[in-house]
Amino acid sequence: MSIDMSVGMRRGLVLAVAAASISLGVAACNDTTSIDPQRDRVPPKIALAPIPGQPDTVIAFTTLATDNLGLKTIHVQAVGAVGGVFDTTFTSAVTNIQIGFKLVASRAVPAGTPVTITATAIDGAGNSSGVDTLIMATGNVPPPEVRVISPTSGSSAVIGKSIVVTVSGKAPLKVFALGLNSTGPVVRNDSVLFSSPLRDSITMVDTIAIPATATVGTLTIIPFLRDSLGQRATGPSITITVQTAAPSTTPAVMAGESKSATPYMSKQMIRAGSRRWAMR
Repeated sequence: MSIDMSVGMRRGLVLAVAAASISLGVAACNDTTSIDPQRDRVPPKIALAPIPGQPDTVIAFTTLATDNLGLKTIHVQAVGAVGGVFDTTFTSAVTNIQIGFKLVASRAVPAGTPVTITATAIDGAGNSSGVDTLIMATGNVPPPEVRVISPTSGSSAVIGKSIVVTVSGKAPLKVFALGLNSTGPVVRNDSVLFSSPLRDSITMVDTIAIPATATVGTLTIIPFLRDSLGQRATGPSITITVQTAAPSTTPAVMAGESKSATPYMSKQMIRAGSRRWAMR
């Protein structure tokens, strides 16, 4: 089996080397003998993993895909310091395969420049594995990390109120800016710029106001970070449910009730007040 390595690279020279260990099944899985989708509803699995101990200009990783009956295609894409698209198509029942890739970046690319790698697998019945993502960086430098610490995904916010969002980020090349984007009932793009001396780890707190004119819906918040080289990295998004305030269940209190009134008069006032409340 061979992989077409002639795809043009976005930045730098890319060399992909595929080393595969293949487990073959008995039944064929090709265009003429595809698996019956009524019988196979189990999606394949795919996982990306870095290969450590590489030269500074090399981004190396493996793709491991498995399926209960037979894989059909594997799609791998790299974007960033180096880039490329690699598709593998199987014409026999491959149920387990590991493919290694080596992407070589130009020495002009700064160390720590991130590379985002995604991979998906589809079996003979058309079931998809979903997307697995791996973030790496050139120069054997760990990629930047940024995430929302609070609130947690799935929390709620009330129209007319505000929520406090805490974002944490770290980068081996120092954090120059930390911020967030929001979409949905509130659209916002906010960030904090930091001055020298820059730090490699920092936390910011921001407030998002939910205006009274906002609509009910899902607010999506995506954190981002820029390092000292201006490279931008995003973190996992969270979702917040924006809703109207729940109706109050607190009993009405009669304003102006005198504490010096006799017990009998107080009861009468409360009963009268209850009747007036009920008639509104």
